[in-house]
Amino acid sequence: MRDDDKPATKGFVRESINELSTAVKVGFDNTATKEDVSDLKKDITGLKKDTTGLKKDVASLKRGQQSLTKDVVSLKQGQEAMLGILDENNQLLKEIRRLPERVERLERSVFRR
Repeated sequence: MRDDDKPATKGFVRESINELSTAVKVGFDNTATKEDVSDLKKDITGLKKDTTGLKKDVASLKRGQQSLTKDVVSLKQGQEAMLGILDENNQLLKEIRRLPERVERLERSVFRR
């Protein structure tokens, strides 16, 4: 004979009822209430707003980075221009240092004649 064919005892019935009630209780404990769902929806909406705000912040940071990149390029160009001017000034200073020698040579050549 199989177990299904045996008559159920009171203890078996009680045990089955307890198992069933525990399963039902767990099922109810794991069931979300309307309030839980509403709170979850609010949380999701808030997260979407936060994500949108973060996307805007990222876009703003990218624009700022582009602006800074332009400023750096401009500063490099200014630096190169200043270096060019300094090189020219350096050349002029070298020529000015040689002026007394040139004047002296010119004086010698003019007054010898």
